[in-house]
Amino acid sequence: MQLANKPIVWLDVETTGLSPTTHEMLEFAAIKEWQGQISTLTIKIKPQHIELAHPKALEVNGYTEAAWADALMPFQAAIMIRDFLAGCTAVAHNAKFDSGFVAALLERAGFGDRQPTHWICTQTIAQERLFPYGLKSKSLKNVCKFLDIPEENPVHRAFEGAFRCRAVYYKMQKISWWQRFCWWINNR
Repeated sequence: MQLANKPIVWLDVETTGLSPTTHEMLEFAAIKEWQGQISTLTIKIKPQHIELAHPKALEVNGYTEAAWADALMPFQAAIMIRDFLAGCTAVAHNAKFDSGFVAALLERAGFGDRQPTHWICTQTIAQERLFPYGLKSKSLKNVCKFLDIPEENPVHRAFEGAFRCRAVYYKMQKISWWQRFCWWINNR
């Protein structure tokens, strides 16, 4: 799949909280498609200020010191992420959230905001294409359920999020008029 003759990358991040200015990225995963080839990148990132983490965020992504013992330092992760995303169109579910954390990591590493300039948000596409047919919440979990895509595990992992984002994107691209009609009938 390519958009505007660029590779497309589906990605997800796990973080220590909701604010990219206060919290840190703990995990990054991406699936890149380009000219019939698929490549992936999954990185755990060692937090530098775990004391600022929100406990619920750590619970959601299963963070423990032991599980992150071999995680990369943020600068090393930033180099790998910058290089993997170079020249790509990025797709994320809630792209504003993911792009904010990618930008913050790259800026803290001294690379400025060297991330993709084009982002596609599957949450926005879901709102446009699925809300008229009965979808009530645009969370990834609810969109997957609506589209019959297997649910994510209770402990969130970035690769699972990227994989589901890709599945949601493709499934929404292939919604037929018949499927829309069936949804419309079922929600009358």
